[in-house]
Amino acid sequence: MTTTKRPPRPYTPSAAEQHAEWLGLLRPEGPFLTLPALTEALPHGLDTVPDTVRDRIRRAWAELQDAPDLLGPGWFELVLGELLRFPSSADRRVHPSS
Repeated sequence: MTTTKRPPRPYTPSAAEQHAEWLGLLRPEGPFLTLPALTEALPHGLDTVPDTVRDRIRRAWAELQDAPDLLGPGWFELVLGELLRFPSSADRRVHPSS
């Protein structure tokens, strides 16, 4: 009898680990951006983000640190559009929220 080994499952961070990583990407201001507040608001963690999008966000964040005034608008568009799937700023101006 031959046993087939299954590939190991990829590591899935806990909700608290996800929140801590997310907070590390922000400049938290105010009491609402704390690990306890996020854990209470999102007890199951954040939605899974594809690795390609996650890598792109991390690279963009690193680039933003070098020129925040220049790259800030692009950063917001990337986060809102690609990560959160909000309409682009041009679409938001043309089609305001109903």
